[in-house]
Amino acid sequence: MKINVCHNGDDTFVAWKPDGFIEDCRGFALYRRRNGVEEVVSTWVGFEKDDAEVGERRASTNWPIQKYQWTDYMAKPGDRLQYRVVPMVGPDKDNLRGDIDNASEWTDAIRLSHEAEPKIEVFFNRGIVAAQWVSRRLGITDDDLKTKRLRKVIETPDDPFRNYLTGPLGARLFEILDEAAKRKREIYAALYELDDPQLEEALAKIGKRAHVVLANGSVKKKGMDQNKRARKALEEEGVDLHDRMLAPRALGHNKFLVILDGRRPRWVWTGSQNWTKTGLCTQANNSVLIDDFRLAQQYRDQWDLLKDSGDGSPEEGAPALGEPARGGGEAEEGKDGTWAIALDDPGEEPAEEGEPRDARAHREEAEQNGARDAQAHAAREGPETSVEVHERALTQYTGALHISSRTSAKTFHFRPARATRAGLP
Repeated sequence: MKINVCHNGDDTFVAWKPDGFIEDCRGFALYRRRNGVEEVVSTWVGFEKDDAEVGERRASTNWPIQKYQWTDYMAKPGDRLQYRVVPMVGPDKDNLRGDIDNASEWTDAIRLSHEAEPKIEVFFNRGIVAAQWVSRRLGITDDDLKTKRLRKVIETPDDPFRNYLTGPLGARLFEILDEAAKRKREIYAALYELDDPQLEEALAKIGKRAHVVLANGSVKKKGMDQNKRARKALEEEGVDLHDRMLAPRALGHNKFLVILDGRRPRWVWTGSQNWTKTGLCTQANNSVLIDDFRLAQQYRDQWDLLKDSGDGSPEEGAPALGEPARGGGEAEEGKDGTWAIALDDPGEEPAEEGEPRDARAHREEAEQNGARDAQAHAAREGPETSVEVHERALTQYTGALHISSRTSAKTFHFRPARATRAGLP
């Protein structure tokens, strides 16, 4: 039996394929070795007419998995893990035994870590609310997931359930912002939306050292501002704020953050996550944290282009993201057509010089994005960044970071790596 496992730093995904038909197979038991201790993974779904409580779990030897994949939500960051699948066979559900002859081997050991590659960390939230466990957690029905109860949860900073939904992504982002405030670091953010009280408070604590280019979101009429409330709040707190009112002509769809180490840009935070309650809590999103002076400088340069463009678009001829700028390094193209970049070693650097959006809004955003893409980024709205994680790949943790501008597109491949952090000291 073939078996593969991969992870996102938070959960593991296991998939398997039997070599052929297994007589009287009623499902599969999943075994886990966690830090050397063997245990049977429990499941939530039994057989028809089983007498069970809502939310009850039983060992997969009793309630075998009746499909060919399983997500292990009981794994914990830092765990060293292996998995094995054993078919459970028998004439009926009450007389099952493990078919060891058709079982899989143990998978290679993995360690649950957010590091995809040295100096590159990948984070996901848990923003999938259309699920039974969410309704059970809140004590409401599936049809009531968009009621005031859920809105109150995602609007309340440090609510335990909100924290669970924001997941590792939210925890790391707030950690970064908190560290910037405590260590008096400068940050540069270019944001499409800003609608979350905890994020706004975190930026406010950084104060004048927080430099923010803020667009007006997705609006239908010129002069409207989806971020009006947040914009006023940041201005009152002394944040260095720069307006970029592009919509409805175009979308200022940037969502990146640059953090300085002393006077030099060093870390970049970017990905699919909007800086909103829904972006953190009710949509499945990802972000990457990259520790690299050269790449951070390129994002810092891009921030200047966006700021200087005001309500317009950066001028033609301005350096695109990925082109050398102010000493930035060049990426090298491999034989397979993909690109790689040599990440800086900080130790070798020279010393320093002295309410949720409705379906209509999402549709409009998608339509405007499509129109812009069809124009081949002629308006030069800046870099588009996405993270692609191949959850069903044959390696421990694979994927790619795609960065594209008007003139170029580069892919940085993730490979299995050590379980360390590209952390902020």
